[in-house]
Amino acid sequence: MVQLNGSSGEEYELHLYDISGSLVYSQSVIETTTISLSELNIPGGIYMIKLNTEVSTISKKIVYMPQ
Repeated sequence: MVQLNGSSGEEYELHLYDISGSLVYSQSVIETTTISLSELNIPGGIYMIKLNTEVSTISKKIVYMPQ
């Protein structure tokens, strides 16, 4: 599960890429949201989450291991 907490009224783009760089998931988000990776039906592995805001870009590597 990934939880994103944005500022009031803040909009951003969320992108999830697999290890080969292919886009797996994308969503426009306003303020706060929670994304359950298990609901995306993706296999376990290493993924990159990229958040684009109006002023910056943040990238984080995650290891997803479904239960």
